[in-house]
Parts: sequence; structure tokens; C-alpha cells
Amino acid sequence: MQNKLKVNPEELRFISPYGEIISSPEGHVHAVVIAEKKLSKKTGFEAIIDVIQKGYAIIASIKNELMITHTCELTASQRKAISSLETALPTYKVSIMQDA
Repeated sequence: MQNKLKVNPEELRFISPYGEIISSPEGHVHAVVIAEKKLSKKTGFEAIIDVIQKGYAIIASIKNELMITHTCELTASQRKAISSLETALPTYKVSIMQDA
């Protein structure tokens, strides 16, 4: 029996290079989640840039769409996590954008 991923799309924030889906049940913005989870020693916008450069993908939920943005090539673990999100949220469109 396979465990089904249970997620609230509004809480999703990041996917680590290792495929960990990082969310914020408290509804905190990305920069606050970075500080809470100690993903970077930097703060604010610089912290967001830092985690992106470390290979994290950013998730934003807008209406019935998940927008996933990344700069580094997605890892196999990140692709698997995205596939799990697609399965868990079948009514959501998943858009993946790679920025240079």
C-alpha cells in the first residue's frame, strides 16, 4: 500500500535538492520559512537568492496552479517530489520554470 502525500497547496514553499517538500502551515512567506528552517545564514531577498543557488526550487500556489521556479537543473529527487505533488493535487496545473 502506497502512502498518499497530503498537502495544502497554499502552504507549499520549497523543494530541496533532496526532494523534501518544505511547507509553512502557519502561512509564512518564503523568506520567513528560510529563517525558520535555517536554510540560509542570509536574510530577506538575499536568503531567497542563496537557497535558489543551493538548488532549492521555489513553489508558489496561485488559484489552481502550482508554479515551481528553479535555476539549477532539477534533481531526480525533486522531479519525484513534483510528481508526488501532481498526484496529490490532481486539480492543480503544475508549471515548472527554469530561470537562468
